[in-house]
Amino acid sequence: MVFDRLSRMSTLIGFGEGADTERIADDLPMRDGPKGQPDPFPEVEIVAERGGADLIETAWSAYMVWTQRRIYCIDAGLICRAVLDRASFMPVAEHPVLGCRLAFGQRRDAQGNIIQVTHPLPEEGTNAVFSAQVGNRVRWSETSPVVRVVLRQHRVDLIVDRRSSIP
Repeated sequence: MVFDRLSRMSTLIGFGEGADTERIADDLPMRDGPKGQPDPFPEVEIVAERGGADLIETAWSAYMVWTQRRIYCIDAGLICRAVLDRASFMPVAEHPVLGCRLAFGQRRDAQGNIIQVTHPLPEEGTNAVFSAQVGNRVRWSETSPVVRVVLRQHRVDLIVDRRSSIP
């Protein structure tokens, strides 16, 4: 993937992949929570797992940030550990934000000026912004508009080996 050199103040819209920056209105319908109130932000997904203590130590995603074409899998330290294609749910190899830190979400006006920032997570309609240290400089990358943010609460039912000396 080739990027033109940008000034330090610029970000990459859609990571140069020709991402459509127009919001798709019927992409993911809004759901109503109790008493007709919108669901809380972010959505919460319970991930039920069963196994040994190694499940706690393995890599896992704490957040999933969905855009129109991609799903960004973010760990508890806000580092992007995987990027999935939404159409196929297949990993996108060598995506430019792999290993980058999710910095914030931002909204721009029609002239491209940043008018709103949300942190630590982007909100629906903002663009997720990732940062990476490159030498003495910081590289900023910006996604297309976010359509969904999910907190992935992991619940691990441990299978304890009673013969083991480890409690």
